[in-house]
Amino acid sequence: MKYYFLAFELDTEIKELTHRSTPVPLTRQGFNLLSYLLQNNHKIHNKDELIAQVWQGRIVSDNTIDQSISKLRKVLNEFQKENYIEAIYGQGIKFIPEVSLTTPAPKNVGFNWLWTAIPVFLVLLLGWYLTQNTEKPIQKPQILVVPSADTDSWVQSGTEQMLSQMLNYSGMATVIGFDEKPRFVDQSEFLENQLKLKPALQTISTQVTDNQGQYQLTISLSTPVRDITEVFNGTQLGVLMAQALDWIQQQINPQKTHHLATFGLPNSDHVTELYMRAMDSLKNNDFEKSRKQLDLISEEEPSFYLAKFQLAQVLSLENKHDEALAILDTLLQLSINDELSIAAQSLKAYIFDTLGDYDAAISIYNQLFGQFQNHQSLALLKARYEYSYVLLNTNQIEPAKQQLNDIILQLKEAEQVSLLADVKALLGSLLQRQGQVEEAKYTLSEALDLFERNDDALGAAKTYSALARIANQQANYQLAESYLNESLAITQSVGFQLGEGATLNELAYVMMVQGQHNKAKQLVKQLDQIAIEIEYPAMQMAAKQLFFDMAREQKDWQEAQRQLQQHHQIATATNNSRALIKNQMLALSMHVDAQQLEPTAELINALQQHIDEQNEIRMQPRLDWLKARIYWQQNNQHMAKQLLAQAKTQAQTNEDGEALININNTLASIYLSNNQADQALSVLNESAQFKPFALPYLKLKAQALQAKGETIKALETMNLCQQQAADLWTPDETAYLKQLVALAQASSQPGPP
Repeated sequence: MKYYFLAFELDTEIKELTHRSTPVPLTRQGFNLLSYLLQNNHKIHNKDELIAQVWQGRIVSDNTIDQSISKLRKVLNEFQKENYIEAIYGQGIKFIPEVSLTTPAPKNVGFNWLWTAIPVFLVLLLGWYLTQNTEKPIQKPQILVVPSADTDSWVQSGTEQMLSQMLNYSGMATVIGFDEKPRFVDQSEFLENQLKLKPALQTISTQVTDNQGQYQLTISLSTPVRDITEVFNGTQLGVLMAQALDWIQQQINPQKTHHLATFGLPNSDHVTELYMRAMDSLKNNDFEKSRKQLDLISEEEPSFYLAKFQLAQVLSLENKHDEALAILDTLLQLSINDELSIAAQSLKAYIFDTLGDYDAAISIYNQLFGQFQNHQSLALLKARYEYSYVLLNTNQIEPAKQQLNDIILQLKEAEQVSLLADVKALLGSLLQRQGQVEEAKYTLSEALDLFERNDDALGAAKTYSALARIANQQANYQLAESYLNESLAITQSVGFQLGEGATLNELAYVMMVQGQHNKAKQLVKQLDQIAIEIEYPAMQMAAKQLFFDMAREQKDWQEAQRQLQQHHQIATATNNSRALIKNQMLALSMHVDAQQLEPTAELINALQQHIDEQNEIRMQPRLDWLKARIYWQQNNQHMAKQLLAQAKTQAQTNEDGEALININNTLASIYLSNNQADQALSVLNESAQFKPFALPYLKLKAQALQAKGETIKALETMNLCQQQAADLWTPDETAYLKQLVALAQASSQPGPP
């Protein structure tokens, strides 16, 4: 079917939207929403109907639906400005433009078929010629090995893990592991959702029985088109495993000429059994026992390379990094297949990343990607995702973004929804850090949709928090509070303390910037308690920063200094360079507020050097604003105004509403000191779109109105300030309000006759 509206054409067969033949980029969810609206144009659709028809009954929030509608409007308007979707209060939404429909016309089968067929035939012939000496690529099937309910049997557990590993590391299949299951989702829900998300997914379930050394292994393979079961009997587990693997290969990929069992099964049946026991120990987190079993395997059969790799993994889990690296280096010097080589290099890079040797990790990743530049696999894409974090640890933002964009280009949604969601969530956070707010919101909304489709509650909570950070940056605190309450409800419902603490941190900030310090302090106390319970230094530092900010705003310099020192001690003890930079910015803000100018020069130089070296331009407006305030305190208004203008330009580029409010408040103060009330009102009015907090914004506005002689308006503005100031209303504000009352009363008295 093809639907036409305005200058757009939507083709449901090839799933493409065009505008005057130009492709219009739509997400899968956006395409589904538009298709449904076009099929039912001029009807009013409520949210329950949209959930049932567009989201296929999945649990999604009202916010997700609203954002999907908003994104669709935005994309369409980029190509043609119109009113596309009307929101009807209390009822739902309706598609406005006229829609026409065509179906594919029957093909003309007359004589002209020959002229059409000739070029097609030539193309096919050329393709056949070019591929005669090239092995035809085979699409890897996706396999999920379903764990048995028998959790106490080492032979059952070991068989499942060995099957998964042999399928995965042989390159025969892409194995979807249950270790990728979102936290707090049970096994049956995960399986059901994977089958829904991946239509081509095949599942394998096993059952192993042991009757006095006589084993029976039952393999059940379920595909979208058939279910088949095979039973293997014998006394040797190694032989049964080889037979089972060969049978699985014949079912999932009969074109493959070599036997899967020859990939790397051990020669000794005793070693096979020992390996299964080692995998069962590892599953039960008994690292010492697993290591001892793998050590025995390494001595008895050194050529069983998969066991060596698993031994390196166990050693890394025990923080025996030198031994793990030695094994990985040995593996990489031997003739191992591509999949195992990718896994070994990725683990090696991860160990160096853990040790903080980022240069070594980056070197390994670059070598890995260069070696396999023409190789496409899920393992490589996961390695690129891990690599992006290493780049972030070294503040290489643009290369990290490039890695994430490369993953998005290569990764099909049906292959790995969870990885795609993680990638888009991280990319959205990076875009926000660089001030690309609209792109960040769009990318994070896509991530939120993927997390919800994958039943990943914690991923959704994390994304709500990221969207809240953008709302904070734009001073839209009510929206931020809404996002964070959604995130907090999720983390508390599943008992995830780390996520709960992260959300409490951001929610406390939202309360604080709205002047609700009492509520904020209660939230921070909860945050601090969780940080202590789970022994998480980063969370402790977040609590210290919030306590510091509240003390600074209340001009309690002694308490602010105490919290700042505790923050610095934790940052130093954990060697957290980013936290140390943040500590310097906090210290600078305190000294400027307290008019303690002597320590500021050194702090400014260090912060400016960091911004220049790391291109962290989002910090620049705040630094320039603080520098401008120092110039003003030194009575250098010219330099102060110049810096504030520079900071305002950068803040506008970053769409940083919070910085713009601070800058305009300072400019207004300077104008008022020069009796320039009109200029003060002008810059304050610029901030109105960002919904600035009452203090000092409304107080400055009242002072400007008073300076213009508009006393009644000034009094009204100050009364509004009192209503909205929450816990930040002080005796100074009370005194100013009384002054305005007296002036207003005096001005309203009739003059002498």
